[in-house]
Amino acid sequence: MIRKGKDCYRRKMEHQLQQNNICGVWKGLKTISGFKEPKSQPVGDQGQYQGPKGDTGSSEPIGVAGLVGVCGAKGPDGIPGRVLRACSGELAEVLTDIFNLSLAHAVVPTCFKSTSIIPVPKNSKPSSLNDYRPVALTPIITKCFERLVLAHLKSCLPPTLDPHQFAYRQNRSTEDAVSIALHSVLSHLDNKNTYTRLLFIDFSSAFNTVIPSKLITKLTDLGISSLMCNWLLDFLTSRPQHVLSG
Repeated sequence: MIRKGKDCYRRKMEHQLQQNNICGVWKGLKTISGFKEPKSQPVGDQGQYQGPKGDTGSSEPIGVAGLVGVCGAKGPDGIPGRVLRACSGELAEVLTDIFNLSLAHAVVPTCFKSTSIIPVPKNSKPSSLNDYRPVALTPIITKCFERLVLAHLKSCLPPTLDPHQFAYRQNRSTEDAVSIALHSVLSHLDNKNTYTRLLFIDFSSAFNTVIPSKLITKLTDLGISSLMCNWLLDFLTSRPQHVLSG
């Protein structure tokens, strides 16, 4: 009976992998291992962001306090996350008004776009500029704003994403992509007289070479409102930055 149960469950897991049901696979693994998700912290009730007026996306309120992490590096404004979280009750309504005004006028305050560039060595003995990886630090308030806008954009996008895209999607990771690739390859190689070719492509500075105007055109074609597109264009352009070293 145990062998039959294991064999039945194995076939069920293989079927879920073939259907790209990654969530189902992980749920099964968590059930087997007895893994339990940690309880989330309560989200603040004040200053709940409802999204831009007139949008058809999700309007589920998000507490500002629930967006702020306490361990992240502070940005160029010098305000650490623990201060924003501790004062969320006093700042929530103020930040909510600022966020909604920014979206209504499609303008991002310059202080929200300011960036501190920190050169982090890639190895123990850097000898040239290419041995450093630039890490951009933005204000934590901006990060909260970005998460709200991202959640709204995801709710507005049509369900046309490739099922094999794992980057920047919820509940998907590099491990999922590797598992699917290995499963596809090994399943194919089980057949006689077969072989597999894999092509790996790494885009250099992919985000740095994105052209904002072309990105906005694609978002418009996907049905994103012109007001939100104008906000994104302002967010991606005229960004002041400085480098901190030593």
